[in-house]
Amino acid sequence: MAGPAVGLWLFEHRSFQEIRASVLPWLETFCDPVEIEKSGDLAFRVREPAALEVHTLTATGAGMFFLSEG
Repeated sequence: MAGPAVGLWLFEHRSFQEIRASVLPWLETFCDPVEIEKSGDLAFRVREPAALEVHTLTATGAGMFFLSEG
């Protein structure tokens, strides 16, 4: 069952591998762990919700997030 989703719209064509490589270092600044799954998707938990200006989200209450091509 899918939960809320966010779309990432880019102004130029990029492969998913390029996108993943670009966002991985950024995610690691406020997420832990950040893992590449067997499917190639990124799986991560938000460690520092304030980095996203989401003050109502707690690090312990947030579930796992995924970045996938689909």
